[in-house]
Amino acid sequence: MNGYISLLTGSVQYQAQPFPDVNLPNNTFAPFFDDLIIYGGQTPQQGIFYQIQGTAVTYEYYVSRAGTQGSIYHFTIKYDSASAGIFTVQYYSTGSSSDPQANGAAASVGMQGGKSS
Repeated sequence: MNGYISLLTGSVQYQAQPFPDVNLPNNTFAPFFDDLIIYGGQTPQQGIFYQIQGTAVTYEYYVSRAGTQGSIYHFTIKYDSASAGIFTVQYYSTGSSSDPQANGAAASVGMQGGKSS
């Protein structure tokens, strides 16, 4: 769950590294790769949600970073197959001032993928 989307295979990697990262699947898009977690019983509810509209899918992350239950990380990723290869990311909240790793201080952002043949 750690702030990346991968195709066909997953990973348990949670420590952000520079890209390319040999510990992540070959086809990975990471808008906010960090040690993210979903805490239950929160208001509003934390989770990863999605919505499909026509040829587009939007994933919404409303999560915390591990060890920072009150610090919210909220962002969306939109991908439209009509515009293949283009991801649109919006960041709404990247932690709080009480979180020493807020604003992406420990996060990686990037993508990696295989060569097309």
